[in-house]
This record gives sequence, C-alpha cells and structure tokens, in this order.
Amino acid sequence: MAPPLRKADEVADDLLRSIVAGELAVGSLLPRESDLAERYGVGRSVVREAMKLLEVHRLVRPTKKRGTAVLDPLRSVTPAVLSAMLFDARGRVDPEMLAEFLEIRAELDEKMTRLAAARRTGISVSLDTNWDPSGDWRDAIEPLLAHVDLLLPNVEEARLLSGESDPEAACRALGGRVGTVVVKLGAEGAIAVRGDRLERLAAPAVPVVDTTGAGDSFDAGFIAATLQGESLREALAMAVACGSLAVGAGGGTGGQPDLETARVAAAALL
Repeated sequence: MAPPLRKADEVADDLLRSIVAGELAVGSLLPRESDLAERYGVGRSVVREAMKLLEVHRLVRPTKKRGTAVLDPLRSVTPAVLSAMLFDARGRVDPEMLAEFLEIRAELDEKMTRLAAARRTGISVSLDTNWDPSGDWRDAIEPLLAHVDLLLPNVEEARLLSGESDPEAACRALGGRVGTVVVKLGAEGAIAVRGDRLERLAAPAVPVVDTTGAGDSFDAGFIAATLQGESLREALAMAVACGSLAVGAGGGTGGQPDLETARVAAAALL
C-alpha cells in the first residue's frame, strides 16, 4: 500500500494536472499564494513547498514582480508530468494521449534508425541532456554516449552522469567517453574538453531578463563554430557569447544574436 501523500504533494499534483490539462494556460500566472492556500485549505508554507515541487518539474517560473508564470508542460519530461498526461486522476489511461505518445515513439524509433545509419557515413551526433530531477535518465543515457560525438550537459547533469562533483573533473571524466564535452556553468561560463585539451572561459556580466533558451543558443553557437572549423577555444567563446546574449530578452529566441553580433561578442572573450 502506497504511503499517503503530503499536503504539499497533493496541492502540487492537482496544479500539475491543471497545467497539463490546459486549465492553467501556458504563459498565464498562477493564483496568488493566499488564494491557493484558501482554495486548498492549507497554510501558505504548504503552498510555497508545492510551488517548489512544480519548479522542479519545470512547470512554473517565479518572477519578481508579476507572480508565478505557467510554463509549457510539453517542455518537461519528468515522470510525474508524463504520468499526468497519460493517466487521469483515477488512474485511467487517456486513449488519445496514449495513441499520440505511441505515434511519437514510432517516429523517434524511425529517426534513430536513420541517424545510426547516417552516422556510419560520417555525420556527427550532438546531445544536450535534459534534467530529470529523479535521475532516472542516467541509465538510459549512459549507453548512448558511445554513439555521441559532442555532449553538451549543464554542470548538474555532468555531475550526475560522471559521478564527479568538481566541474572540471566531471568534464574530463565524460571526455573519456565522448570525443568532445562542453559543460555549461551558467553565469560562470563553460568548460570544454577534447582529448587532453581543456578550455575554460568565464561568461561576461550581462543583465538577465529571461534564461529560457539560453542553453539552446549556447549549443547552437558551439556547433556552428565547430562546423566552421574553429578551434575548441574559439567554439567555446562563440557558445558562451550566444548563451550570454540570449538572456537579455524575454522568450526562447528574443535575445538570440545574429551571426555577426555573436562573432563580435565571442572575439571579446578570447
């Protein structure tokens, strides 16, 4: 028999299901803390704990002035979110959603088969892992590393995958399994390892408006520079420049620089 849920878990689960069902629209704000406490008959500390659980699932983001914003559940791949998509509150499977997931899985299987065949012809494979708070994806990702040419985790993902707490040690450990590893350090910059070579660059001090998409911009900068034949350090500078500029505007692409702007910013880091 499963243990009873804590009040914070119950509140978080109900809000999670409301977000997944679209009852709380993406981009909207959650009700105020006091209103949620009244709705669920709990203290405000319970609501705050529930909000932190939703943050772990990447379903909400607190803002300083506006309140707590609802994020897109399709960008979260945690087991709890996927479970809420597939099963209703009574544990019954949603047939339409299950069919959609199976269709997506079939498409992915086909694409992975084509990717494996393409890689044998010389096409490279890059992987940016997505954070799983439970750590469940470690066993799924590790067998893939032998087929990856460029690994782009953030520092927490690198620590979990490598078992090393020090960022440089984590990067080197993963570098023993993947040709090139680039670890994102957020405001501190990034580290890259290729063979025996390690490069580290600090990030410039920039005003932060929204970090959404910064990691994707970072990845794009590194891959673009690498495809242009630039050195490991030059590619790292391009990545850090793109990631840093991306946080200066709202949304996933609002701050993404064009190539010339990125090149100027990258040159300033070398």
